[in-house]
Amino acid sequence: MSEAGTDAKAVKGSAKRIVGAVVFVVIMAALIGIATSSGSSSNSSSNQPSSASASSASQSSTSSEPAKQPSTPGLNQPADDGKFRFVATAFTCGQTYLVNDNGFEDAHAQGQWCLLSLNVSNVQNEAQQFSASDQYLYDDSGKQFSSDTTGTTAANPSSSSCIYQQINPGVSISCVVAFDVPKNAVVTYAKLHDSSFSDGVKVALQ
Repeated sequence: MSEAGTDAKAVKGSAKRIVGAVVFVVIMAALIGIATSSGSSSNSSSNQPSSASASSASQSSTSSEPAKQPSTPGLNQPADDGKFRFVATAFTCGQTYLVNDNGFEDAHAQGQWCLLSLNVSNVQNEAQQFSASDQYLYDDSGKQFSSDTTGTTAANPSSSSCIYQQINPGVSISCVVAFDVPKNAVVTYAKLHDSSFSDGVKVALQ
């Protein structure tokens, strides 16, 4: 064989090896790319349930929180029932004898007088009658005390009509409602009504 023929075969062999190496590199690069893409997709998929779980847990936590109850109004705070807005401006206990400005209308308590001073406004569109007998006190054991007509008359000026009074829309009145309660009673709240049929509104007195 001639020297030229030998050199040609050597060149062809080298070319085949180079082509083979290039093909091998291309195939390996493709395989690495596929593996990387697959791993990234798998990680992304595995993260989605975690996010959903976190969202679900957050919603569950939020829904399990108890709803905040409205606070009970106290002295000098508005309390609405029906057509009336009540504001209890003062509350005192301890007196045993009441007499009004004319000196004739008086009242002796069997226990002690508890006096609840009220400002009553009609905040609706129709007249409504205020009645002292629709207002109640409660002590710390849950006992209910009704108002006293004689005591309420003696606790207000002689010109007052606090026992029964019609209140027109936009009009306010001031009244002192008297309750004859035991001397050892601890009164904690009142329940005020725009009528004998209403649900009433609780007002804290302690």
